[in-house]
Amino acid sequence: QQNTTAGAEQNFETGDLSMEESQKTESGTDSSDETEIEPIGSYAVDDEPVLTIDDTTVYLSEINARAYMARDQYVADYGEEPWDTKMDNGMTVGEYAKATMLDEIERAVILCNKADVPALTDDEEKQCASKAEDYMASIGEDIAAQFSVEQSAVLAIYEKDALSMKVYNQILENLSETLRQEDDYKDMEDSEFEQVLNDKF
Repeated sequence: QQNTTAGAEQNFETGDLSMEESQKTESGTDSSDETEIEPIGSYAVDDEPVLTIDDTTVYLSEINARAYMARDQYVADYGEEPWDTKMDNGMTVGEYAKATMLDEIERAVILCNKADVPALTDDEEKQCASKAEDYMASIGEDIAAQFSVEQSAVLAIYEKDALSMKVYNQILENLSETLRQEDDYKDMEDSEFEQVLNDKF
C-alpha cells in the first residue's frame, strides 16, 4: 500500500530522476487527514514528507540518500550521465532507478512495521551507526552537500535495511518450519524446497 503525501524531486547528476507523485490514496481521496504511524526504531527522520507507505511516512532526506547511494552502480554500468540511457527492458536508466528505489523503500517499510519491539539490538544499532559514519567519511562533506546526503538519513537506511532483513529471515524461517511439517514438503530436496519457499513467500 503506497500513498503519497507530498511531491519532491530528486536530482542525480542530471536531475532526470523525478520523485514527483500525486497526493492521493488508493481510493483517490486526499491522504492529508489520515493518521500516520511512524516506524519503530530510531530511523524516523523529521523533514519534508514524500511518501506514505503502510501508514508510515518516508521523508525527502531518505530519498536523497538512497538515490545517491544507488547512483554509483548506475554510473559504473552506464557512464557519468546514465539517466536517459535506454535499457533492454525499454525503460530509461532513470525510470528503472526510480522504480527500483521505490520498491526497495516499500519492502523495507512493510517489513520493518512487522518487527517486534525492540527491533534491533544495541550492537546492531551501533553497527549501523558505524557504517553511516564510514559512508559519510567516504563521500566527503562537499559531495554530501551537493547531493543533500545527510548522515541521519544514511543511518535511517542502514537501520531499515538491517531490520527488514531480520524480519524477512524470521518470516522465512517460520514459513519453512510450517511447510516442512506437511507431507508434500517434509522429504523434499533442499534446493527444490527453497524454490517452493520463495514462491510462497
